[in-house]
Amino acid sequence: KESRSYYDSLRSLLYLSGSKISQTESRFTNPALTTVNDFLFPGFHTEKFHKTGSILSINSHYYGESIKRKSFELIDNSTSKTVYIKDDGFGNLYAASASVSQSNLNPSSSLNYVGNILYGEGLVVITETGSWSSSIDYTDITSGQFSIHFDSMDTIYTSGYSCNVAPNEFNNSSNPTLKAPASGGVAFSSINRSRIIRSFATSSKFTPVVSEIGLYNDKYECLAIAKLSQPVKIRNDIDYTFKVKLDM
Repeated sequence: KESRSYYDSLRSLLYLSGSKISQTESRFTNPALTTVNDFLFPGFHTEKFHKTGSILSINSHYYGESIKRKSFELIDNSTSKTVYIKDDGFGNLYAASASVSQSNLNPSSSLNYVGNILYGEGLVVITETGSWSSSIDYTDITSGQFSIHFDSMDTIYTSGYSCNVAPNEFNNSSNPTLKAPASGGVAFSSINRSRIIRSFATSSKFTPVVSEIGLYNDKYECLAIAKLSQPVKIRNDIDYTFKVKLDM
């Protein structure tokens, strides 16, 4: 949880221009604040924000670029009754465990929400100060033992490459194990300069197999190696096209 000064800063930057409860406070006259909020979160409610509340800051290490909408859950067992809070996908938090009719009818109702979530900033704000279920006071939420669950989002850029093999291409192998040992040499030596190919590799039915594909730049420097799920024989009478995907 964050300090009171952090909560006040968030209240001033995000809520004062849209919260009816803050009408007695000094309000910003810049209408762009409300316009930005409506643009980022259609259906984002701000009118119930109070002078005090709870704020929870989640480290970006856990949510990446953003918290996935409609995936956030908060469970608090430290109060007299278990509190279960979810997000509605529009930046609003509602108490799914509350015994009020709005919770069952429309979670996104402006009368129903108990706080907000800023998906891209990892900020969870509990703004409701009333009691909706038994003797639970929502200002006590996150002050004791609680747990949160959510899905994180990260953008992965993928490049695709088509590697074409024409007939009679790559039908030979430079694998040193295919060479017979030179006179007086040792079989399968790390340096085998013999030009004699083993008999089983000289048959017309022998075809090399592809197990890896290297991606090279203009300077013939290997930048990446793709591994096939299983080796593929290279025949000399048909074309092959290998699709390679590289995640950046």
